Amino acid sequence: MKKKILIFSLEVIFTVLLISLLVFSRDLSRSYFDQVQDYSSKVSEIESTLSKEKVSNEEVQTAAASVDELDSLLTRFLWLNLIGVPLGVFLLWIVFHSIIWKLLTKISFKRFFLMSLIPSFLFFATVAYFLKYLSAWFYKDTSASLFILILLIVLLIVISYIFLLSVLYPEKKLKEIFTSAVSNVSNFIMPFIAFMAIGFFFLVLIILIFIFTYVGISILVLAILLIIIIGLLNMIRYWLMKKR
Repeated sequence: MKKKILIFSLEVIFTVLLISLLVFSRDLSRSYFDQVQDYSSKVSEIESTLSKEKVSNEEVQTAAASVDELDSLLTRFLWLNLIGVPLGVFLLWIVFHSIIWKLLTKISFKRFFLMSLIPSFLFFATVAYFLKYLSAWFYKDTSASLFILILLIVLLIVISYIFLLSVLYPEKKLKEIFTSAVSNVSNFIMPFIAFMAIGFFFLVLIILIFIFTYVGISILVLAILLIIIIGLLNMIRYWLMKKR
């Protein structure tokens, strides 16, 4: 019972830190964006200044400084959203879920980390391409392919299934994991589908909380639902353990 409470608590702490990270990065990104907008008027001034026939060294230096500051803001904005947020989410997930699965199956941190690399990469790639597809659909662009999106989702599901077996059987080698993945499909298919479905609802609730905190809507109901989802995820983990 103590182990179940500990695992549930770790999942709750992970969720709170994840939401905090996303909200912090959103607010910081907004701050960068507001500062970039403030530079829009300066850009017009720089253009008019540099278009003059005679430009003093002081004006050139002032313009160069403004351009450097704008470039620095844009660089920080891109690094935060393209590197900082994905890396932060990955590290949070690795730390907390390696502890959770170690409590359940005694898997080593090294094995968990290595087995997490491919599914984590596919997850972020799928999310990025999904956002690209939504943008393309909204602007009537044909640069994003539905086939590629579906392919990424299928790959993510398959690799997640293999990853799940690798943490359930930490003593098995990779070749044995692939063999088990095929031979035990009928045994694991239902808990795996349930685990993926509940995981999807977990992500949806995180996104809704992210949006609601931005527009100032109460998240009490969403927070309660999230606690229930976390409880269901832990129940399915133990269901998977019994299937071993």
